[in-house]
Amino acid sequence: MNMQQWSLRGKIILLGVVLPAILVVILFRMYIADSHARTVNAFVGKARSICLTAESTRDEMERKWALGVFNFEQIKTYAKEGKRDSVLAMVPVFSAWQAAMAKAKEGGYVFKVPKFEPRNPKNEPDELEAAALKAMKDKNLDEYYVIDKKMNAVRYFRPVRLSKTCLYCHGEPSLSNKYWGNSEGKDPTGGPMEGWKAGEIHGAFEVIQSLDAADAELAAAIRKGAAVVFVGLAIMAVIFGTLVLRIISQSVIKPISQIIGDLTANAANLLDASNHVASSSNQLADGAQTQAASLEETSSALEEVSSMSRANAESVNEANNKATEARSAAESAQTSMEKMQEAIRSIKDASD
Repeated sequence: MNMQQWSLRGKIILLGVVLPAILVVILFRMYIADSHARTVNAFVGKARSICLTAESTRDEMERKWALGVFNFEQIKTYAKEGKRDSVLAMVPVFSAWQAAMAKAKEGGYVFKVPKFEPRNPKNEPDELEAAALKAMKDKNLDEYYVIDKKMNAVRYFRPVRLSKTCLYCHGEPSLSNKYWGNSEGKDPTGGPMEGWKAGEIHGAFEVIQSLDAADAELAAAIRKGAAVVFVGLAIMAVIFGTLVLRIISQSVIKPISQIIGDLTANAANLLDASNHVASSSNQLADGAQTQAASLEETSSALEEVSSMSRANAESVNEANNKATEARSAAESAQTSMEKMQEAIRSIKDASD
């Protein structure tokens, strides 16, 4: 097979392999985008479940306060005894996030409680958390999540709305004496009561889930799929190349070779005809040269005849001039004769 045949075969094989490869790349990109979206949705659903569980724990603690299981006297007693952990354990929100944090490592997530004006410096919100808290507060959202590209993580937020129980520690400072027996506007832990209202949003439950493991799993699946696709394309290229070679040989190369043979034979015949035409042209050229010589002789003779014709024309012109002069003389003589006849008639009349 010559280079042109190989070139044609290579182009066809390249076309037959490149187009499926491009399609596979597009499908891979769609698969990656879809997998990423499904992972994010799954993480959001998981984070929502965690936060709802924490809220359920908080609600259960609120119910126990309503049932009288917990009361102010217990908290005052723990506060006087310096049992700060016991005091905090009776706080519904604190119990809720402690329950969520207890299984955070096992569940593969990080649980935080960012809030504005926190008593614990660890709960001071970062820039992203502050933006999330502001968005939930301004728009009264029930949930909010964002993909943190720096952390490569899904960060889910669920607002913590103040309940009536929360106001025992965060309500009006003037009620500190009623609740806790002090006129300093402080709660049992010694923190200042902020004067917040029920239903306000000052903090949120936050669940942070890293995407690293999911991305690694997706990358492994893509590599495995790419390897399978590469092997499949290679096999397809070999099969496709064999079929193309056979098709080209049977349907293209043979007819083209036949056409080329016919064209070669026709070219040889045309060459012979061209040689005959060249020979005839040479003969015609020789005849043309002979005719040219004859024409030159004829031209010379015509020039001589032309010279004689010009001389005769000049003689004719001269004779014509002479005849004109003779005619003028004859006319003049006739006029004189008429005058003489008139004179003779006049003499005759006079004689009579």
